[in-house]
Amino acid sequence: MSAAAFIAPASARADATPLDADTQQPRFVFIDALRGLAALAVAGFHFSRQAKPDWVGLHVPTLGWVLSRGDVGVNVFFVISGFVMAHSLRNAWITPRYFGNFVLRRSLRLDPPYWTTIGLAYLAIT
Repeated sequence: MSAAAFIAPASARADATPLDADTQQPRFVFIDALRGLAALAVAGFHFSRQAKPDWVGLHVPTLGWVLSRGDVGVNVFFVISGFVMAHSLRNAWITPRYFGNFVLRRSLRLDPPYWTTIGLAYLAIT
């Protein structure tokens, strides 16, 4: 895969940087690509744990090895999250009020899918 795959389209380069809809800050296309690869790695890891080896032709040793290490994608998510949070707060003056608003916004954005997933997982195993 070439480096060009990680570069934003011409309309989204320096003269027209893509902006995050929520924060109006420039997006990091490479970070988005890493996030996507990490998601695929984690999904592949879970798929390989559930699939029977002969079910979809997972006899390829290299593919099995890669899929068995897809849990590393979780670590990649943690690193990306740390970078993105630090970058988004780099110019902020952190006060107790700012911190409270930050935590509330983050909770409102992340908690609904989290609790929905837990509920669906619970329903699936009962």
